[in-house]
Amino acid sequence: MKRIVLYLLVACTVIGAGYAINAKRKVVVAEEPTIEGVRQKVKLIYDHVCQSYPDIPEPDADGDFEEGGVPEENFDSLYCTEAWNKVLNAVIEKDNSETADFIGFFEKDYWIMGQDWDHVHYDSVNVTAFNRDSATVTFNLYNFDHVHHIELVMRYENNEWRIDNIKDLGVGDDPEASWGIDMRLEMEAYLAE
Repeated sequence: MKRIVLYLLVACTVIGAGYAINAKRKVVVAEEPTIEGVRQKVKLIYDHVCQSYPDIPEPDADGDFEEGGVPEENFDSLYCTEAWNKVLNAVIEKDNSETADFIGFFEKDYWIMGQDWDHVHYDSVNVTAFNRDSATVTFNLYNFDHVHHIELVMRYENNEWRIDNIKDLGVGDDPEASWGIDMRLEMEAYLAE
């Protein structure tokens, strides 16, 4: 009987010690990719983007507007895949090697689909294609009075959803406001020139 009690005490001690060791470790368990997970990630990303581009303020008494700057955040490194960032960095490097009067590849900001902004917001986030490793998400992005029908190609990379391509589908009501552009394809074509 004493032996059984001794074995039980040893077993409880070993189990308790193992539990205490595991409790101190932070084990990150990746969740399975889900449709709702990718939809929520896109909402998180574009909530951040929209909050980072403040509305244009009303003019002061002299009719002047307060200067607002481009956000400090690097959305690409925060939210895009390694492959996207590799192509993007190559484009930036090529732009930097050009002459001083060269405008460069990026005439407009693809996060807001414009050079300037006011009342940037989005709606109608829909996952149109999904599997474990990739998804396609569409939504409407508004800047000023223009609507851009955006399509994101998402990849599940390092246990999170990340943007691998940004497209303006070009089906807005105003053809001048809608780019109709595939950013990844355009960047790769620019690098091939």
